Amino acid sequence: MIMIKNPVHREQKAVDRCARPGFLLPTASCKLPTDRRGFATLFAMLVAGLLLSVGLVIYDITSKELIFSSITRDSNFAFYAADAGLECALYWDIKYTGSANFSSGSVFATSTDSQPPSSNVICNGIDIAAEPWTIVTAPTAATTTFTLTFAPQPYCVRVWTEKWKNTLGSVSTRVTARGYNNGCDPGAPNRIERALESNY
Repeated sequence: MIMIKNPVHREQKAVDRCARPGFLLPTASCKLPTDRRGFATLFAMLVAGLLLSVGLVIYDITSKELIFSSITRDSNFAFYAADAGLECALYWDIKYTGSANFSSGSVFATSTDSQPPSSNVICNGIDIAAEPWTIVTAPTAATTTFTLTFAPQPYCVRVWTEKWKNTLGSVSTRVTARGYNNGCDPGAPNRIERALESNY
C-alpha cells in the first residue's frame, strides 16, 4: 500500500507550531510559508510612513508658530517706535519755551509767520530740528515732519505734526506717528508699520 503525504498538512503543522506561545520569530524548526513572508516589511513601511506624516505635520505647525512669533515681536517694535515718536512730538508741542514767536509753547510751526527753531529739539539724544525736519506752511496752517531713529537698533519713526486755526480762532493739532521695525526705507525687507494718532 502506497501512502501519499499531504504537503499542505505539513505546512499547516508548521503554522500551528509558529502560532504557539514562545515561537515569536521563525526558526529552523518553525518557518512561515513562502506566501506569507514580507508582512513584517510591509507593516514596518506603513508605520514609518505614518511617523513621517506626523513629523511633517509637527514641523509645519512649529515653523508657522515661529513665523507668527517673529511677526508679533516686530509688530511690537514698530508700535514702540510709533509711541516714542508720538510722545516726543507731544512733549515739544507743549513744553517748549525757547522762543517768543511761539507763545503757545510749541516748537512746531502754525503758519507762514512761524519761526521754528533750527536746533536743540532733542528726542532720544537726537536733535530732530537739525536733521533737518521738513516744514510746509500756509497762511493759517503748517505741517512739520521729522524722523527719529533708535541706533543701534533698526527701528525708526516718522512723525507728522499738523497745526491749523479752527473756526473758533484757536489752533488745532493732529500728530501722526508711523513706526517701523526695520528702518524707514520703504524698500526694507519684512518691514512692519504701526501708526498712532493724537488730535487736540
